[in-house]
Amino acid sequence: MKKIAFVYPGQGCQFEKMGKEFYDNYACAREVFELASESLGDDLKELCFESDLEKLSLTENTQPAIFTVSMALSKILESNGIKASAFAGLSLGEYSGLSAAGAISIEDGVRLVRKRGQLMQDEVPVGKGSLMAVMGLTQDKIEEAILPLQSKGIISCSNINTDNQIVIGGEVELLKEAEGMLKASGAKRAMFLNVSAPFHTKMLTGAGQKLRIELDQIAINAPDKDYYPNVTGELFIPESGNVKAQIADLLEKQVYSPVLWNRSIRSMIAQGVDTFVEVFPGNVAGSLIKKIDKSAEVISISNVEMLEAFLNSYR
Repeated sequence: MKKIAFVYPGQGCQFEKMGKEFYDNYACAREVFELASESLGDDLKELCFESDLEKLSLTENTQPAIFTVSMALSKILESNGIKASAFAGLSLGEYSGLSAAGAISIEDGVRLVRKRGQLMQDEVPVGKGSLMAVMGLTQDKIEEAILPLQSKGIISCSNINTDNQIVIGGEVELLKEAEGMLKASGAKRAMFLNVSAPFHTKMLTGAGQKLRIELDQIAINAPDKDYYPNVTGELFIPESGNVKAQIADLLEKQVYSPVLWNRSIRSMIAQGVDTFVEVFPGNVAGSLIKKIDKSAEVISISNVEMLEAFLNSYR
């Protein structure tokens, strides 16, 4: 019997009319959109289905929109008997994973990710910080290359996506200096990403601390399935005491700490996961998983036809 993990992508996977096909065809998806819209005080249908890409790409819109579509697709899968035993998500996607695993309600989750987006965007002036994707170098080689720059300011690894696909973030001027140094060290590519903030770096420490105030005000339960947080990349095993505080700590740190996606996937595989279902239209997270382990089965669901084919194969 297959051991399934639900995985969720983060910011950057948004597209116009995202989720509309699922909304039109499944009542449980419509229920999620209605619940999220009422909770947020904003029409998620209008945001997801009628906004242009520019509006959708505003961080405070992107995060609740992606979360809502992810949760709608989660409900479709669950209502059709597809049960996952493990959950993980890339950055923003961690909130979708936590909600699907029973730790955070959809109502709290959608409000929380909008606030998270606002805090992350507001923490650093536009143009001061950014991210750069580096291809073809290991984390050790990248850290060695940028070490001389760290005495000048903030620059560090922010997303460890695969063994050789890593994102660094920090101050724009330091990233510009790093570009040539990384290529000299053997990087195949080093390119700036089209983002408005240096996500998952110490430049966002203040945003994480402010988010913690919001986290303390909502209900957070122990997940009822295996959960792999970004900060550790390992199976979350609650310590004795306050589970809510432990998860809140992880989500606060996630804002300004590297996303250990590579480690998360390898940890799930070590725990017996052999099938990964990307719970969002597309294959952003799934394509990274195939680069981590070519033998892993990855299910991408971009439309209703693909969804029905997957459901039929598991019925």
